[in-house]
This record gives sequence, C-alpha cells and structure tokens, in this order.
Amino acid sequence: MNKIKHFTLLALLSTIVSSCGNTSAVSEKELKLQNGGFETGDLTGWSATGDAFSDVSVQIADSSGKKHRVEGEFYLDSGVLGRFKTGTLKSDTFTLEGNGLIGILLGGVRDKSLCYVSLHETATNEELARVTNNHFNTLVPVRTLYRHTLNASSHIGKEVYLNIVDNDSSDNDGSFILVDDIVLDFKGSNDIGTLIQDARDYTSKYKGEVKNTYRHQYHLMPTIGWMNDPNGLVYHDGLYHLFYQHYPYAGHWDSMHWGHAVSEDLIKWIDAEVALAPDTSTDKLGVFSGGAISGKDGNLHLMYTSVGEGGVQQQGLATSFDGYNFSKRNDNPVIGSGQRAGSRITDFRDPYVYKLGNTYYALIGGKLEGPGGQLILYKSNDLRTWTTVGVTYASTLTGPGMFECPNIINIAGSDIILSSPQAVRHEAKDTYQNIHSVTYQIGEIDYTTGIFTNDYGHDYMQELDKGFDFYATQAISHNNQNIMVAWMNMWSRNYPSAVDGWVGAVTLPRDLSLVDGHLYQAPLKAITNYYTNEVVVSEKTLVNTSESLPFAGKVLTFKANIDVSELGNGRAGFEVFKSPNEATRIYYDASEEMVVFDRRNSGLKLTSADDDGELNVRYAKVSPNSDGIITLELFLDVSSVEVFINDGYYTMSGVVYPSTDSTNITFFSEEGTATLKSLVKHDIEVK
Repeated sequence: MNKIKHFTLLALLSTIVSSCGNTSAVSEKELKLQNGGFETGDLTGWSATGDAFSDVSVQIADSSGKKHRVEGEFYLDSGVLGRFKTGTLKSDTFTLEGNGLIGILLGGVRDKSLCYVSLHETATNEELARVTNNHFNTLVPVRTLYRHTLNASSHIGKEVYLNIVDNDSSDNDGSFILVDDIVLDFKGSNDIGTLIQDARDYTSKYKGEVKNTYRHQYHLMPTIGWMNDPNGLVYHDGLYHLFYQHYPYAGHWDSMHWGHAVSEDLIKWIDAEVALAPDTSTDKLGVFSGGAISGKDGNLHLMYTSVGEGGVQQQGLATSFDGYNFSKRNDNPVIGSGQRAGSRITDFRDPYVYKLGNTYYALIGGKLEGPGGQLILYKSNDLRTWTTVGVTYASTLTGPGMFECPNIINIAGSDIILSSPQAVRHEAKDTYQNIHSVTYQIGEIDYTTGIFTNDYGHDYMQELDKGFDFYATQAISHNNQNIMVAWMNMWSRNYPSAVDGWVGAVTLPRDLSLVDGHLYQAPLKAITNYYTNEVVVSEKTLVNTSESLPFAGKVLTFKANIDVSELGNGRAGFEVFKSPNEATRIYYDASEEMVVFDRRNSGLKLTSADDDGELNVRYAKVSPNSDGIITLELFLDVSSVEVFINDGYYTMSGVVYPSTDSTNITFFSEEGTATLKSLVKHDIEVK
C-alpha cells in the first residue's frame, strides 16, 4: 500500500471512529424554550392576558442582580405594573423532550396558591404540573430568585406550554412573582434557599471576577466583597480560625455576615466559607462582631451580637461540631437586652469570650445613655446561661461614642484590656489622630465584682498603633505567644479597591510583650518561614540627598538601623512604592522627634468624611537609642505598609494604592546627615 492510500485510509477510519464515539452530538440536542430567560428584553415568545404583564415587566438587572441570583441581563417581574394587578403570561407551545424536568428561577410569591408557574397540554389546556417559590419568608430578601424544578417527566412527548400566573391582588410584600432562566431538560439541582448558602454560592460563582490590582500576598482578605472587624480568633482542633465582619455581595458595608478562614500558622490562610448570616428574627439586621471559643464540650462556639428589629442589640450563640458549619441556638439571645447594665439598647455589642478555669467570661462594650461608654463582664458555666458580674470600666472619654471590640489578655501577670474607643481626641500631634482608635489599659480585674483597677489611673490609656488603618483587635494567648490582629482599614473614607470587588484586610499577626508598662509589638515569627532573596546593605551615609537601594518590589520586608546622631533638625528615612510621580514616605523627623508616615503622594487619593486632621500624614513620638539609632522595620504588601519602630515600641499601619510601576525604594536624608548602618531585606513569598 502506498503512503497516500495509507494516510487516506487512516483519515477515513479516524472520521468514522470520531463520529461513532461522539454519540451525544448525534443523539442529543440542546432543548431551549424561546426567550426562557427574557434576554430579548421584552415578551417575545410569550402572550399576556390580564393587566399584570407587559414588556415593561421585563426588567434590567441592576447592580444587585447578582446578589439576587438573576441570570443574564433581564428577568420577569409581575409587580412592576402594580401589586394590585393580576394576569397570566403564556409561552409559545413546545414539545416536552429530554428528561421532562424544567428548571426555573423563582422569587417573590407570598401566597403559593396565587402565584406560580404551571405546565399545560396544548390540546386540552389541562394543567400537568405546577411549581412555585418555596423559599419565601420574611427573613429572606423577597427579590432573591431560587432554582426550582417543575417535574413533568411523565408527560414527555406531549405538546405543551407554560403559564406564569399572578392572581394575587393584595398589597403585601411579595404579592408578585419573579421568573428567570427557564431551562428545559434540566439536569441541575434546586437551591437550598438559605441566606448562608446564598452567600457561599455567590462567593463561589463570582470570586473569579475580583481584580487583583491591589490584593495582598500575605495578609488575610475577603475572597470577595467587604471585610471589617476581625472576629473570634481561636485555636481549635489543630488550626487557627479567624472570623470577620463580612458582606459578600459588594465592596461596601451592608447586612453583616461572618466570614471565616483557617490557618496552620496565621500567615497562610484558607477560605472556609461564610460561617454566619442574618437569618433569624433576632439578627435579621445583621450578625455583628463577637468572639469564638473552643468549648469544654470539644465544639467550636461563636458568640456574636445579633441586631434585630429596631436595631436592638443582644448576644447570640452558634455552635459547630465540625468547625465549619454553625447552628444558632433556638433560644437566642443568650445575653438579652435586659442585661445591658445601662447601655443603650442599640449600642450593646462585640462580646469577647474567654475561659478561666472552668468558667466562661464575656466582655461586652456598651454606649451609655449619656456621654461615654462602658465595658461589662458576664460569666457562665455552659455558654448558654449568663449572669452579670459587673461593670468593668466606664468613662466619658468617648463622648458621643463607645468602646467597641474589647479584648482581654493576661501578660506577665497583668490583665490588659484592648478596646476600640470612638471619638477620643487630644491636642498632641501624635495622639488620637483617628476618630476611631485602639487603646490598651494595664491593671487587674476583680472577678467577683468585675471591676478593673488600672495600674496607672482610671482613664489612663495608651494607643496601640500610630498609623492610619488599625481597628477592632482580636487577641489570644497560644503556644507561648500573645497574638493580636486588627482590621487594616478605617471607617468613613473612600475605599479604592471597592471597584475591584473587595475591601479590607487583617494586619500581619503580632506578638505582644509587656516591658515597663508599655506594650511592644513584634511581627509573628512564623512570617520568617516565607522569607527569601536576602539583600544586605550597610554603612551608607547621605547628606541632603537620596539614593536607590539595590532592590525593589511590592511584597517584601526590610529592617534598618539609621544613625541620626548627625541629622540635626533634618529628616531621614525611606521612600517606598516609588516611581517618578509618587512615593510613600516613612522617615524620622529630628526637629519633632517623630517618625512620620506620609501617604499624601502614594497613588490613588484617599478622602475622609470625618474630621481627622491630616488625613494622609501620621506621627509617632520616639527617640533614638543611646547610640543615636532609630530602627525601622517595614512590611510592604502590594497596597499596605506596616512599620515597627524601635523593635515594636510603636507601630504604624496604613493602606496605600500605588501605580503598578511604583516599585522602587530609596533611602534619603534632608537638611542633615544620616547613615544607614545596616539593612536586611527579604522578599516574602506565600504560595
């Protein structure tokens, strides 16, 4: 056989085998109902009777369309023309083929007997099957569509049509029907119809649309949507669990859920899906901040603030047997508004739960009816029944605000209360520069009365972070470390990453130590496991000039010792995220004896609705050591800077939004002489 004949035969055999093997191409065809998703933008393929339906009933999905599970750009809404109106929408006839199952997205429908979709035989008009929205209730958004299946499998081969019926003439919420994405020969599954599953499904479906321009590489962030307060940092069954305030559907604050992530080392995180949703009558307006504890029963428990009708705030409990799926108690709240000890009924929140011996305690923040706020201590033997121990601390320092997100941690025998006071102000340039702060108080709690005695005077508080973006801490002691994290963002300003589909992050975890009445913060040692590409720089002296360092990048850390003994009244430090037109400046200003974090020219502009002074400059009062050395340790992560000053005496945290090409790093001195005695840089790679 010659080569030409050989190849021709092989090609023929290949074609025959391919055709025989691809039986689905021959025997299966895609079955579609004309305009089953209303993507023509009108009622093409449908005919209306009554006055409930017209082309106007086909609505364009707005920005909330994805949240409400709309498929494509359009959906049908029988309520657009008026809730009092009734009518029927009839499809073109078609032959029922395939498996005889029809998948339909349905929403609304308060009265199932009045609003539904039915299948009819064309010849007789007999109703063969019916389906309606089975997930309507007062806790589920009435405009959310859920997948249902109309089962007509016993009628395959018949000529049929669909009716969409709205016979509800009442003015009740949900007295209409929403319809979208009618699928013939449906092979999928029905939606569960719970808010928590909605959130999980949405995250899974749309997380790929989140843009990575400003996303961090080694900080915990929401997979999609909004994040604020970290909640419930806990070690349970060999993993760290961290929860957080979360709205998955957009890059802004809204009805609060709890996000959830797990980690072996607090650096590399894995998303664990949404843990809580506002799905009961006591928390229908949100599941606000709280804590987590590994219980005496071996289960993981969440204590959270439930926000109900009228904004009433109480404390609820949810329990998980597997560490990931939580069930709320039927008898929630476990700490009701009647136990708020004089706090406003709408400002009683953020329980921090911990255990001493065999007793559980919860520390909760409250806003007084007059000026100021308070912290109240509660105790329980079983997490279900709580008694009030007493008011731990109260002060008018917060004026119209309160103490949010309290934590308590014991270091070297001292009880340290961390809290997030609102609206505390001070005339000093480097003190309470943000409307929302984080402070700590050192002393001792009397667990018989709940009263906290401050070692340094009743209202003496010190700030934890002198930067821009640090709020709502979570702290625990574990594995010989006093671990703390915070929300690395701030309230009442713009959030440039919102247009990318996400907002918010958690700070680098920090190890706390108490030295001479001052709380030091050190980067958690686990971060060093991800260091690579070391570069060392030493003995670089500059006089009124700047010089690029022999490395660049956006995901790295370096620790530098700067000799400022000959700086006079000048300035010396670093410019990071630098390009010809922008840079973020971190430097020591000798004239004011302060480290300065200046992001005024760091990239996208940040604006604030609050009067918080110089929005884009922050200060920390520090002194060089006896050798004239200022130590700065910087952590850069795409759109964030965290500065540890003089081995963590102070920290300064902030987010910035630099251009893609802003990767250079320079050392500079201005109006004086400075020497970079030593610098060690590492890239950070978390994969």
